[in-house]
Order: sequence, then structure tokens, then C-alpha cells
Amino acid sequence: MTSVKKFAKTFFLVCNIVLFLLAMMILLGFKSPNVIEAEKIILRDSKGNERLVLEGGDTPYIVMKNAEGKVLAKVDTLHEDGAAIYVQGQSGQRMQIQGGDRPGIFLIGAQETILANLTTDISGNALFVLCDKTQKPRVELRGGDVPTLRLYEDNQQVAAEFTLVPGKGSLLKMNDQNQGTRLQLQGGESPAFLIKNAEHEVVGSFFALQSGGAALGLGDSNGEVATFIRGGDEPNISLYQNSKEPNIAIGIAKQTPHILLAPSHGKEGILMHGGEPTTLLFINNEGSISLALSKHGIYQEKPKAPPQKAPDKKKKYLFSWEDMQKKIEEVAP
Repeated sequence: MTSVKKFAKTFFLVCNIVLFLLAMMILLGFKSPNVIEAEKIILRDSKGNERLVLEGGDTPYIVMKNAEGKVLAKVDTLHEDGAAIYVQGQSGQRMQIQGGDRPGIFLIGAQETILANLTTDISGNALFVLCDKTQKPRVELRGGDVPTLRLYEDNQQVAAEFTLVPGKGSLLKMNDQNQGTRLQLQGGESPAFLIKNAEHEVVGSFFALQSGGAALGLGDSNGEVATFIRGGDEPNISLYQNSKEPNIAIGIAKQTPHILLAPSHGKEGILMHGGEPTTLLFINNEGSISLALSKHGIYQEKPKAPPQKAPDKKKKYLFSWEDMQKKIEEVAP
């Protein structure tokens, strides 16, 4: 904080001196038609030490020194159409404000390496960069229509990126050493939290549902869904294994709780739902109900009879509890 205050104080003093000299030149020009010409002007202190130097020539500059002769500030020309102001710190660091074709503010270390700079990119957008001691960019803040914040690894690969995408909200990406996004957090109309594996396949997600509520998805090693948990008005938990359809599902649909068990292949399964009445359903490979069990009894689908034989009308597959008791009495010894 002390170094910053010294920079600001010195810079303010240099600006005042420059403004004072310009004002004196203007006043002298108005009072007299005479012109004072000199290649170099030196202002000394009471001990004869150079404190302020104005030099012309092809590269004019203004230098301010302390009592020991150390340069504290300097106004210099960079090239034909640019100038720069240097404010020196006690530790050898300096701040440089320059114009020309690349205007900017630079913080330069004692080893003449750029530690930070505020300038513009090739598109004219503001660009603020923080570097390490070897002048490698580590933090980059860019303006424009798509403002972006980036963090860089030592090998200059992007480790993290925070971007505001117009019309879609904010987007945060965290990458691995191969520049692949492993963690992604996005806002906007479809907020989501995504986790990806080394092959860039989504293996985990947490996102908002358009119907309301939120959902959590967990994938397997191949990026296929393995677990899906859904909230909202119809909550559901589904488990998958080598299947596009759930093998196990527990949830509430149309205000009716249900449990589903099904193999990875085929349409067979068991469905228990808690409606009125609570029913246990056995589903065959054709997707139809082959057996149903409820408080009203048991229903069994009639097997399809061969075309050459007439169906046996005496067979019944819907039993009440009384019918089952009669059948048991008939076969009991």
C-alpha cells in the first residue's frame, strides 16, 4: 500500500510540474514575442544537485530526480506518435503510462518484466493482464461484447474461464491439463452443473427442469445414464444398467406412487402402484399385463389358444377369495 501511495504522489507531482511548465510557456508566449530556445534545461536544488531536466532533440524528455540523483519520474517519447510517463518506485519497480498505437498502463518489475498491464486487444476491447515474475500471463480480464475472465497454468493453458454469453447468461468452465472441460457451471434460462470425464462425456449433471423443480443425473464409465433423480410435482428415482429404459424406478406419477422392476432387455417387468386399489402387475415380454394381484383378487390373462382349437370357456382366471377357498377345499384330502 505504501508503494502505491508513493507512485501516486510522485505521479501527481510530475503532472503538476508539466502543467506548470506548459502554463509558463503559454504566458511567456502571450507577454512577449521573444522565444526562448534551448536544447536542455536543468533545475538544481540548493546543493547543486540536478532535480529536474528538460531536454529536447529528436527524442525530448523530462526527468525528475531525488537528492541522490535517482530518477523518480520521466516523461519520454516512445516513437513519432507516442509518449510515455514513467513513475519509479523505491524497489526498482515502475509504473508506465503510454500512448501511441498501443496505449496502456504497465507495472514493470525490477528485472524489467511486465507484472501487470491495462491495454486494448486487437478488437479494441479493454484488456487487463496480471503476470508472474517471468512475464507469463496468469490472470486475464477482457471486456467487449463477451466479457471473459481467464486463469492460466504455468504452461499458458487455460485452467479456468468465466464468460458472460449474450442472451444465455454466465458460463464457468474448469479445464484439465489437456484443455478439456471437466467442470461446467452455467446460468441463464437453463442453469446446470455438469461434470465430464477425460473423454469429455457428461458423467454427472444437476439442472433445473422446465416444468419446475430440479434433477440430478449420474452416468457410468461410458457416459450413459446410470442414476436419475427428479424433483418437481412428480418426483422419481430411476436406476439404469446397459439400458435406455430404467431397470428400477420409484416415484409418483399423477399422484399415484409406483415401483417398477424390469430387466435390461425385453419388456417384462413388475409394477406395483399405490392407487385405488393397490395393485401388483406382472408384465410379459409383449408389454401387456399377464397377471394382476389386488384386494379384489387375481387376474390372469388367458393364454392365446391355437387357431385350430376353440378356447376353453370353462377356465376362469379371475378369482375372488371365496372362489380360491372353494378350489382349495376341492383339492384338499
